[in-house]
Amino acid sequence: MRLCIFAILLLCVGCQSVELCPLNVGRISRLCQRQFNQDPFHGHYYIFRNKRKTSIKLLYYDTQGFCLFQKRLSTGRFVHWPTANNPLVTLTSAQLQVLLSNGNPQETQERGPWRLT
Repeated sequence: MRLCIFAILLLCVGCQSVELCPLNVGRISRLCQRQFNQDPFHGHYYIFRNKRKTSIKLLYYDTQGFCLFQKRLSTGRFVHWPTANNPLVTLTSAQLQVLLSNGNPQETQERGPWRLT
C-alpha cells in the first residue's frame, strides 16, 4: 500500500522522541490531545520517531477511522529529523515524502502550486 499525502493537510512532526513500542492508535491520539493540544480527528498527519531514530509511526484520521503506519529502517537512522523549539513542526507533503525516504526535508525545493494560465 502506498501512502497518499495531500498538500492541503497539516503534517505535524514531533521533534522529540517517544517510545513507539507501546504506542497504538489510542495512545498516539491521546498524546496528540494532551501533550500537543491537537485534535487527531481533524485528519492531519501526526508523525513520531523513536529514541534511536530507526522507526517512525504516522497517524491520521480519514473520516472512517484511524490509520496507523510504521516505517522501520533495516539499516541506518533517520538522520535529518526536524528540530525546533516547539514540540511539533509542520511540513509540506513534499518534505514528508523526503523525510520518509530518509532524506533532508529542509533541503526540499518546491515550486508553487500549478495553475492553468
